[in-house]
Amino acid sequence: MKRKTAYEYIALIFLSLGTGFILYRQIGASASIPVYAATMDSHRPPTVSVPITQQERQVIREYLNSFTRGKPPKVLPAGLARSGATRERLPSDWEKKLVKGQVLPAGIYRETSPLPKELASHLPPCPLGTVLVAIDGRIVRLGRANFEVLDVFDTRL
Repeated sequence: MKRKTAYEYIALIFLSLGTGFILYRQIGASASIPVYAATMDSHRPPTVSVPITQQERQVIREYLNSFTRGKPPKVLPAGLARSGATRERLPSDWEKKLVKGQVLPAGIYRETSPLPKELASHLPPCPLGTVLVAIDGRIVRLGRANFEVLDVFDTRL
């Protein structure tokens, strides 16, 4: 049997690299998924309606009532009651952004906090692509892709 020369080994390496690159490009091009959320118009009315259900509202109310019963009143968990000493003030016009259909700016989104685990464990799972967060006594359902406000539940009422 004839031994292969260095040139033949180099040719095989380049051939395998070239074939692998071509296959990689073809697989990568066919598996791409278009992302439409980045191109959404923020002035357009919401196209998705995912309100906070009555069952979710009832679970939230019961959870909050467990903190307000008894004497002295217990302090609400972080996120549901804002502590002025630990956080900076939100922008003065932030309440205008917490309206159904508006896109929440990143600065305000950073001020949100996830729901307490005790509460989240009693709530049904969020619909696909949405998340519930708490900010200044409000529970807000947001779209994960673009932070669109889908519904707001004011717990301070």
